[in-house]
Amino acid sequence: MNTEIEVKPKGFKAFMKNVKPYIMVIIGTLIYCFGISWVLQLIGIVSSGVTGLSQLIVGVLGKYIPGAANFDQYTGTLILLINIPLVAFGWRGVSRKFAILTTVSIVVQFIFLTLLNKFTISPLVWCLGDGAEVLLGGGDTGVEAFKFTYGTNAGSGILDVINNLDIFYDPSRIALVKEGFVNNIGIGEKVLLAFVGGLITGFGLAFALKHGGSTGGMDIIANYLAKAKRINFTRLSSIVDSSIIGLSALLSVEGMLLAVIRIVVSIKTIDQLYASYKITRLEVVTTKAEEIRDEVIKKFTHSTTIYDAVGGYTYTSKKVMVVCVSKYEVEEYCNIIKRIDPDAFIVTSKVKILRSKFIQRSM
Repeated sequence: MNTEIEVKPKGFKAFMKNVKPYIMVIIGTLIYCFGISWVLQLIGIVSSGVTGLSQLIVGVLGKYIPGAANFDQYTGTLILLINIPLVAFGWRGVSRKFAILTTVSIVVQFIFLTLLNKFTISPLVWCLGDGAEVLLGGGDTGVEAFKFTYGTNAGSGILDVINNLDIFYDPSRIALVKEGFVNNIGIGEKVLLAFVGGLITGFGLAFALKHGGSTGGMDIIANYLAKAKRINFTRLSSIVDSSIIGLSALLSVEGMLLAVIRIVVSIKTIDQLYASYKITRLEVVTTKAEEIRDEVIKKFTHSTTIYDAVGGYTYTSKKVMVVCVSKYEVEEYCNIIKRIDPDAFIVTSKVKILRSKFIQRSM
């Protein structure tokens, strides 16, 4: 007697399938944190959403409260506190898995941003600058005067830079070194850092979103609106970011203008890499419509429209299947279709407007 046993993934493969989203979200969050701490905060540019709001609060306190110059170290704490009610909303409005992954990202942000801001200094202070030795501290700063040379590795190759870096620095001097760096570089270098900072933070955020989580804040609200109301993810982000950028003029008008560059680059990066809210129309010409229909309806939440067609060259009867899917699902659909009918003809097109009860599967 022969008995067929269904073999399910187990062992290391099953473990990696469950753990992979968490690893990817953590990697995306770490990239995002480096962009915030080592690039944007270095030149006084605020980031997006809750992170930007936290930077703004910390910056205002640091600028207008005596003795609070090193308030940057509390950015991670503020991000954590503001995100608590938003994660609760994500649990109910998006999905539990999304909320859990987002919570992981927020905790990583809290820990990593606190460590980066409190104990490290961006390697860019040694890569950019005119090589002049500057006297920092003394006076009413509460820190004994010391000399610091910016741009000691300017023009060097990356291996030389890595060999000469000492990113762990005296916590009491970090704020003064950052302040001196802004005064030591030109506007061209600041524009370059605004561009690079937007690219790094946008990539890190998109990486986390692509694997089912987010870096928290307004990304939670934007994901809910993209899923439930079909509102473009980057549209809400643009509105919120624009408001925060406007308020950042309280700290620096120059910083506000540089933040405009940052937001354009960041949103463009997210828009290119994050495909969850984008809808694609699939049109399939096949002779095995029933088999394909049964398989895709079993796996996905979308239905399909099927109508008769005739091949223009062979005059043979065929079926045309039309279905709208999330962009990230396209590859899965195509794989299933080609497995069932290798000769199927598939056409994809971008959907700009969709008015229907479209069910979007959470990533």
